[in-house]
Amino acid sequence: MPDLERALQIAVQSHTGQTDKNGAAYIFHPIRVMMRCTTPNAKIVALLHDVVEDTAITFEQLQTEGFSSEVLSTLRLVTHLPNVPYDEYIDHVLTDRTAIEVKIADLEDNSDIRRLQEIDDRSVARLRKYLLAYRRLTAKRDENVA
Repeated sequence: MPDLERALQIAVQSHTGQTDKNGAAYIFHPIRVMMRCTTPNAKIVALLHDVVEDTAITFEQLQTEGFSSEVLSTLRLVTHLPNVPYDEYIDHVLTDRTAIEVKIADLEDNSDIRRLQEIDDRSVARLRKYLLAYRRLTAKRDENVA
């Protein structure tokens, strides 16, 4: 089975029953992130980017599923573990072109105010944090392109 199809199956199974802040099925988030990505590996990582972070699935299980070491390495970079400060997490993402692509797509989706029921102080603070990370990531991406 192609990796992209298997990644979609794992994401759907893993996120079943989860909802976003608006009550929509959570699986739509990784699908939207995947749709913003351009390469096959980025699309796979995008689909799986919250699986280890938000479900019981482990990197070892994904390795057993046959995902490449390149995909798993990038997935480790975009997985924000709870004991890692956000700025340090972004520092790690900045070390890999595919991780940058996926995280930019993730931030673009998470920063879409149309998805928020209300914009309270907490939402504004989160959006501000995302904007700072987005600027760092796009600057690095653009530096790599030049």
